[in-house]
Amino acid sequence: MNASNPSTSPAWRHCLRLLLAWAWALGVCCTALAGDEATYTVVSGDHPWNIAQRFLLTPAHAVQLARLNGIRNDRLIPPGTRLRIPVAWLRLQQARARLGRLQGDVRVVGTDGVSQAAVEGASWQPGTALRTGLQSTALLEFDDGSRSLVRQLSLVRLVQAEQPLLGGGHWLQLELVTGAIENLVKPLAGAGGRFEIRTPAGIAAVRGTEFRVSATEYLTRTEVLEGAVLLRNDAGETAASAGAGTFANLASAPVPAKPLLNAPDLSTVPARLERLPIDWPVPAVVGGTSYRTQLAADSRFDALLSEEVTTAPRVRISAAPDGQYVLRLRTIDSQGLEGRSSERAIELFTQPPPPILIEPAPEAQVLSLRPTLRWARAQAASTYRLQIFPDQPADAQPLEDRVVDTTAQTRSGSELPPGIYRWRVATIDTTRNRQGPWGDMQSFRRVEPGPSFSAPDLQGGAMTLAWSAQAFAATYRMQLSTDAGFGTVLVDTLATAPRHQLPTPGPGTYHVRVQATGVDGFTGPWGTVQSFTVPEPEPPVPDWRPLWLLVPLLLLAL
Repeated sequence: MNASNPSTSPAWRHCLRLLLAWAWALGVCCTALAGDEATYTVVSGDHPWNIAQRFLLTPAHAVQLARLNGIRNDRLIPPGTRLRIPVAWLRLQQARARLGRLQGDVRVVGTDGVSQAAVEGASWQPGTALRTGLQSTALLEFDDGSRSLVRQLSLVRLVQAEQPLLGGGHWLQLELVTGAIENLVKPLAGAGGRFEIRTPAGIAAVRGTEFRVSATEYLTRTEVLEGAVLLRNDAGETAASAGAGTFANLASAPVPAKPLLNAPDLSTVPARLERLPIDWPVPAVVGGTSYRTQLAADSRFDALLSEEVTTAPRVRISAAPDGQYVLRLRTIDSQGLEGRSSERAIELFTQPPPPILIEPAPEAQVLSLRPTLRWARAQAASTYRLQIFPDQPADAQPLEDRVVDTTAQTRSGSELPPGIYRWRVATIDTTRNRQGPWGDMQSFRRVEPGPSFSAPDLQGGAMTLAWSAQAFAATYRMQLSTDAGFGTVLVDTLATAPRHQLPTPGPGTYHVRVQATGVDGFTGPWGTVQSFTVPEPEPPVPDWRPLWLLVPLLLLAL
């Protein structure tokens, strides 16, 4: 708030207090309620005038002090007498407000509008403001033990931080221009203590509670977790107790308090998360339209290392260093009120990240008995740990588990029978002797090459085609075509044995191929296309033997 505004100057506030005090002296003000009174225990030598001189705004309050407490002889007050003193009469002294833990980009904005980087542990002076950037937070700490966490993209100004000379109560007032604050206010031990957050659309006032306030230029929301909050503006007021929230805009009174949404269920989120960004689904909360994820170093939530909102029921963390954290998630309803929070301890273990698997590609079919496995190269000072598993059972022990050098590829250590295999790789940072998380499993199938043919057997007008048998084959599919691309198929048949007989086709060149289907239902690749020729039939050899019968006739003719 600008220092030139007379409503914020100390002199103006002091004059106002003097006017109020004289109004009390003239009997204009009514007697204070008990809840707004401090108590003073008289010691020897006390009288209303020296009590007023030490603790009250003006000596004129001495007369009202005597009248309020029924003192007939102001020089003969027995020691130990407990005097009632309205808090409005008490003189105030500056209370300390300091900047606690800072996270990210936090700046202090002076009364002259000039901003500078905030310093952790520094005092926060009335009239100055704090501005937090994206993914940045500031913890405010007050003398009475109260704390406020200023969330990202917020602007908050300290209006008042004072303490009466008598009674011990603290008078704290913040102005939230925009953004959000999460507050833990200590029960006010002294009489008259107050904690207020002023926003463009209303004022949230408490005497000791845990609550949240968010504000825009036109709207203010508050959610109460413990205690009670009174939200008021020029149009009216509404009280919200623990587990309820309310909101107000510039044009209308705060709405009646409504219950906050239940806390989300975090039981499905693993205790260890190994891949950033984290986008883990959770069960939806009835009535929720979005979800807020917060990440802190511990359960105090003095600083937020990550804060994100998703429209789907998910835990979302884009970036954070590896370590132990506390995760917090809550649901936001259609009116923007945020519900109760769930928390759980988690570990982020993401470095060094696993490499991208290249070969075999997902679900690839591999013919080699010892397949080549290849992945993307990580940082220079890295080796890799490779594991190969059978497909079943899911919890099977690895067939191979070994460290591979920096070449980022290797062949399987032994020949793999036909079947499905899963493999994964982790990166090892050799500079720190640290293995990172495993990458995702990727599967491939080791298959036998397609069957190969022997030369066709042509006998007696029939042709027998035979091919190599495969140990796990249940059926074979054989195709015969005059087209090497098998665009036109003459024969397409299934056989249980590695052979098939058919009538000898006409002369010409033919192409044949076969594939096997195993007992598990998997159909392997086509074998190599093989070609053969059915020759033209040889012309018949003339039979000259009948002509020998004519020889005797020729001899007789001679």
